[in-house]
Amino acid sequence: MSVVGSRGIALAVLTVAVGAALGSCDPVAAVTVTSALRTAPATDCPARALARSSLIDSIRPAAAYPRGDSGSVMARLRNGNVVEVIDQWVFVGVRKVRDSTNLVVMFRLPGRPTWAVDDEDSRRLAQVGQALADDVVTICTPAAATRVSCRVSGMFWTKACGRG
Repeated sequence: MSVVGSRGIALAVLTVAVGAALGSCDPVAAVTVTSALRTAPATDCPARALARSSLIDSIRPAAAYPRGDSGSVMARLRNGNVVEVIDQWVFVGVRKVRDSTNLVVMFRLPGRPTWAVDDEDSRRLAQVGQALADDVVTICTPAAATRVSCRVSGMFWTKACGRG
């Protein structure tokens, strides 16, 4: 075999290996429920609202999410409220993007690629996320929520909740 031929084969093997690694490397899927708000709540209000929620066990600051979100917290879910494979800490924050304000509830699913999050899990997480969003909106911005969306996302994939 010529040097060019062996380099071509080596390059092809390397390309396939890197492609396979990148395609399968989606280590943390997330289910994100977003509720568009007409007005932004007070910065401390999401934490106060979640402290009253029957779904939440405890709350801590969301220092790991430095996106400029206001009122961001990590809320620990009570046992039995969600699919057992998720991280029990849920991110809840108010995110401003251009002229819009959104309440974001994000569940992390460590070790699960996006494509492996089934419709039932995403629907159940969407329901819990909607309930948490409702808890915040009811106390912080009554009648301010408009539309709600839910996405399953990860490093390379994204899809609507409840849709394979």
